[in-house]
Amino acid sequence: MNQKYFCGVSISGMDKYIHAYFEATPESIASFICTYRANRKTAVCTIDGKPFLTAKYGLIDIMPDQKYFAEKLRPILIPIQHGAISIPPMKAVPQEVAEAESCPKPDWNYLRWDGYSDEKYQAILDGSGLLDWEQDGEIHKIELQVSHYMDQNNLDIKMVCWDSGELEFWKSLTVNLKGQRDKNCAFVDSSLKDNLPQWMSGNGLAKHTGLIVQYGPDIYSEYLFNAKRLRELDAKGYEDYSKLYDGNRTRRQQKRRERER
Repeated sequence: MNQKYFCGVSISGMDKYIHAYFEATPESIASFICTYRANRKTAVCTIDGKPFLTAKYGLIDIMPDQKYFAEKLRPILIPIQHGAISIPPMKAVPQEVAEAESCPKPDWNYLRWDGYSDEKYQAILDGSGLLDWEQDGEIHKIELQVSHYMDQNNLDIKMVCWDSGELEFWKSLTVNLKGQRDKNCAFVDSSLKDNLPQWMSGNGLAKHTGLIVQYGPDIYSEYLFNAKRLRELDAKGYEDYSKLYDGNRTRRQQKRRERER
């Protein structure tokens, strides 16, 4: 958790009401949750509105930062809820003081809700999880997000730009053409970059399979991506893709055997 201040919010349908601004300490968080436990739904948010946790009637509902919960918040919150200790005072601050403090970028609380792991977050901070993409004389810091296309489960790799300090979906490295591709294979738009083959090879990403197809004026080259490298850049995304692909392949093989009987 990297915030200096939080705001405590109650939620009713689409309406939100800010009850307090306070220091981002375990005591103040617990104080807000317990003080406003009569509300059906509350949330502790960053000053720019990104949720850190949500609670229902004083019981935490969603809190991605389980490490902070286990080590910092739970030791205070549970004794309060069991009546062993009283609710600590909330270290409230004026709204203008809280809003004058810039929220850290990238905002870790926000990224957790998007499924970023501790390891991936640290890799973005230290630069090891980012690639250099040169375009129009400028160097852009790029993150690769691995997933799959919905219709045929082919490999889908999106490019996210971190130049501003916050994630910005930029381009798709891969394209989804007709037909089932082999595992770890995908077509790439050759017009993305003049030296795209060298960039792919230089970053240990992929090797050209030799297959090239043309749709109208557009030319697409098929690449075999390095599974180990994709795991390094997006472990969860690649594992989800891999499991889905393997599962679908097993089902296709079973159906083929059934037809051949």
